[in-house]
Amino acid sequence: MSYGISLHRKNQTKGPFHIEELAKLRDIFEVKILKLDPSDGVMVFTAKYLSDSEVLTFDFEEAGYYSTYVSYGTTKKAFIQFLNMINELASRLEVDIDDPQIDQNLLDPAEHRKKLDEGKKKFALVQVVMDEMTEKFIIPIRTPTRAKYFIKYLITSLRPNGQEVLLMMENDQIYCSKVNPGETLHEVIQREIPTLTGSNRFQLIDIKEGGTAPDRHGKELLRMDLFITVPYFEPKLEKLRHNLEWKVI
Repeated sequence: MSYGISLHRKNQTKGPFHIEELAKLRDIFEVKILKLDPSDGVMVFTAKYLSDSEVLTFDFEEAGYYSTYVSYGTTKKAFIQFLNMINELASRLEVDIDDPQIDQNLLDPAEHRKKLDEGKKKFALVQVVMDEMTEKFIIPIRTPTRAKYFIKYLITSLRPNGQEVLLMMENDQIYCSKVNPGETLHEVIQREIPTLTGSNRFQLIDIKEGGTAPDRHGKELLRMDLFITVPYFEPKLEKLRHNLEWKVI
């Protein structure tokens, strides 16, 4: 699960920013453009403070939004910096901030005060989920036997036409991997996701206990189901470890 924020343009235009617009950020941010469309619209870019190493990636969405996110498992210091970066960037590029997981414009400086009480209540509920998710995500699962267990990766994305798709292996199998005793989900995900998608950009949406699954020797192991969303990509164009393809959900 991740805490996602979208930046919505105030003038209601639907097209992406152009390079000259992002130049407004250069005295405080280092900006790198990762993807341009044929009309020089910036589809994907990263931004970070000149004095820091924390990088945010912004993806242009069909509806005229740029979206970015920070993981629920982040530290309080990193989360505050994330909010500061968002507000500074939004002000410079003259966009509104829409927070789909808490409240519309909750973090917009002009709207923040009047919605503060409502936002605090909603954020308190989110914090409960964050704490639970962080415990599962960062701390190794401790079983009586300290046995290995499986992770099942349910990776979804949205095609440009809006279809929701699930990443699957040949024969309609979903990829699974083992976690060794003492390893954390965080360590395993950071290792596995780039081999499945060609990138380390992902959002952890949910973690659920999935019962058990047999290993190749027939031994039943505990299973955790991870629900992950990633930016859309074409598996055949990436150098991946496995033969993967998208299936419409």
